[in-house]
Amino acid sequence: RARYVREQDRVKAQLQSFKELLARDGFFEASVGLVARRDTSDPYQVRLTIIIEKGEAQKICDLGIRGLRQMSYTEARALLFKERPLWTRYIGFIRPVYTERMLRAGQEALINEYRELGYYQARVLDKRVNEMNRECVQVLFDISEGPRWRTIFRGNRIFSSEDLEQALVFRNTGYVDNKAIRDAEEQLEQLHVTRGYP
Repeated sequence: RARYVREQDRVKAQLQSFKELLARDGFFEASVGLVARRDTSDPYQVRLTIIIEKGEAQKICDLGIRGLRQMSYTEARALLFKERPLWTRYIGFIRPVYTERMLRAGQEALINEYRELGYYQARVLDKRVNEMNRECVQVLFDISEGPRWRTIFRGNRIFSSEDLEQALVFRNTGYVDNKAIRDAEEQLEQLHVTRGYP
């Protein structure tokens, strides 16, 4: 009896994980069921059939972005929706389908753009998704841009400043402290060693 209860709990947990996976792609009203039938060809086997009904996907009807100073709302929105067709990224009344995958890619694009502009410590502090109704969700972002860093290279004749900047570890990690700066110095030294300049 105890083993049967444990197996039931596992099945419920698995079905719930399917529902959560669908919810991340915008299908909040999805239903997931399981049908078990004994295999007629083998009395010791059971055939499991998982039945999934996605329902209607929800759209992002309201997008809020707080903390923008160096970038306009329109520019940030276009980056967050970078996986959408180009002509839909800038038009506010076109509502994209909500998916976690799309927003993750959008967050990466937004932070990468900030780092290209020298805001190495820019990050998304918080993201909230509020269900407005069966058709719409509201997505709210809190952004921290951080200070702008200006990196100047002098005396570089082998590599371009752009190549050297790509080698800065903190440019990609967003963590800038004394250790990160020392690590970047070592990385630049190693880069020159590869060209025969110890």
